[in-house]
Amino acid sequence: MMNGKLGTQNKDNGTITDSVITLRAEIFFALAALSVSLKFFAVDFAVSDTLQWLWEDWFGIGFPPSVSDFMRGCSAFVPSFATAALVIFSAIALPRRLRLAAVLTINFLLSLLAAADIYYIRAYSDIFSWQDIRSANQLYDITASIFSLFRPWDILFFADTATAAVLAVCGRLSVTFRRTDTKRSAALLALLLIIQCALFAYSGGNKYFSSMYNRLALSMRMGAAYCHAREAAKLTREALAPKNAPTDKEINEISSWLAARRDNSGMKTQAKNIIFIQCEALQSFVVDMKIAGVPVTPNLNRFIRESLYFPNTWEQVAIGVSSDAEFMANTGLYPAREGAAYVRFADNDYATVARAVKERGGNAYVFQGTNASFWNCRRMYPKLFFDKQYSQESSPHGDRLGLGLTDGAIFAKALQTLKKSKDPFFAFVLTLSGHHPYDYEGIPRDTLPLPSDMRDTIDGNYLLAMHYFDTELGKFIEGLRREGLLDTSLIVLYGDHSATGLKNIPLPKNAGSFKRMCTKKVPLVFRTKETAAAPRVILRNVGQTDIAPTAAAMTGLDMPITFGNNLLSDKSRQFIVFRSGNFISDNTFVEPQLKRARDIKTGAKVNFAQFDTDAAKARQSLRYNDMILKFNLVEKILSAQSAKERDKDVKSPNGKRP
Repeated sequence: MMNGKLGTQNKDNGTITDSVITLRAEIFFALAALSVSLKFFAVDFAVSDTLQWLWEDWFGIGFPPSVSDFMRGCSAFVPSFATAALVIFSAIALPRRLRLAAVLTINFLLSLLAAADIYYIRAYSDIFSWQDIRSANQLYDITASIFSLFRPWDILFFADTATAAVLAVCGRLSVTFRRTDTKRSAALLALLLIIQCALFAYSGGNKYFSSMYNRLALSMRMGAAYCHAREAAKLTREALAPKNAPTDKEINEISSWLAARRDNSGMKTQAKNIIFIQCEALQSFVVDMKIAGVPVTPNLNRFIRESLYFPNTWEQVAIGVSSDAEFMANTGLYPAREGAAYVRFADNDYATVARAVKERGGNAYVFQGTNASFWNCRRMYPKLFFDKQYSQESSPHGDRLGLGLTDGAIFAKALQTLKKSKDPFFAFVLTLSGHHPYDYEGIPRDTLPLPSDMRDTIDGNYLLAMHYFDTELGKFIEGLRREGLLDTSLIVLYGDHSATGLKNIPLPKNAGSFKRMCTKKVPLVFRTKETAAAPRVILRNVGQTDIAPTAAAMTGLDMPITFGNNLLSDKSRQFIVFRSGNFISDNTFVEPQLKRARDIKTGAKVNFAQFDTDAAKARQSLRYNDMILKFNLVEKILSAQSAKERDKDVKSPNGKRP
């Protein structure tokens, strides 16, 4: 046999033909690890590009963004290689006859993981989480969206594994597993374990990875491959650890913190009913946008002129995207730390808008265009206190487009149901036709005078999809007006998340390295009879967790457990916490794990140190949110709050019990 050479002869190892490649075990393992590391280098490059990380942010040395991304990828190469090699070299523990197949299988799975990261970055500006496996059943429904993200060079993620597998099956690849090879491989495995321990210490140990809030920031520090390994270790440790429920003291602490946030002040409405309209991929920049003088959203524009409009609304969704937007709007809670709350916590109890309306004797309906089980909605909606779920199965003969029913069919079903419903009611309407990749057959292609360079592009198709949605929205609004429901309802309209894959989103001229954040704005609109008489555009920064508490305050409902702000209260400040642990404080976007802060209006750097207190508040709110979800604490918190209210009622005026 021979050491990585082709077509040589060795007395000890026999004769090898010129068409067979023979490699020693440790060389083969190292090449496999190197191959995987190069794929994760591509991931780390994409992470750096997504975060708009610049070398000068840390070292004061200015380089072009592409050079900074390359250097960031290089800095993460060692932990990536050490992680990949540790997994691959562990195959040495298997019987010799299985090692080659095991290494090829591991290489394929790690390549698949790297490819998943790339696709997640393209779609969600995040990397894959092991918790996302729970949502794998939805892949079929979004096949068109997945394929639209494919790039021809993506095939390189699997080219090496396929080539090696074919060579091995054809007898053209031979790997020796002699005793000396095994000893050398075992020694290298021990060295890799030592390197992992060093990386663990360098990365700050469990403390740095305990939250895993901002996977991109963690990946930029230590590489995506290493972060996946650490997340797997963390999830395993949590699964094996005893489930120590919070103590009564901790529950009371959370209860008191939430109670202190309750604020029903501000503008009120006489509206009896509430209608939420969650608009698929609707972004703020399309409002008042014109193509050759033709408005993209003329009906939405008119609707806004009768409303309170918040153009600076920031999406707060995590990996659950649309389902996360639903979750926040209905509960006022943050999304789950990992995975989607709709999937992981569908058996929990919740205090929701629908629950508050039902406590007044009303009904709650949800209207969606997808199948009833999409994002686990069939299980989740009853826990959100909806009486009836209308979905694709409810309209077997309804018009279809893309993932399900057309927006026209969804709005028509909602109007048909609501005009027969008694007051009060809560209606949750979810549009669908704006879903990526926006080119579904059935969306009219001649409704906007797109310039030639925008036709048949993802940007042009997106604007056509938004124009189609707007047309159907206009019909729904006029239907509500005709049925006498418009002025008796609070209508809240908002975008669920930013649009995937757009190439030329209008951005502020001073966005600079801040441009990724500038793509995350969605519209938020509150319309009542009162706002129609006194519409306003409110420029403060707000988030999607603010929807439920604001709607509740306007209608006099009680939302005792919410992490958002009542936007119409003079006491609420601009403080928006994202699932990543980043936050907006007044007009500054702060990234604690990167120790970076920037002015939202100018993109200029701001001294990070002045936000230490706000960073602690952001961590605290996320920690409380995660405890509520993990241990299903809603009913216990409600009981604790009720007990405190009873204590107040029985106290005498001087604060002493009678």
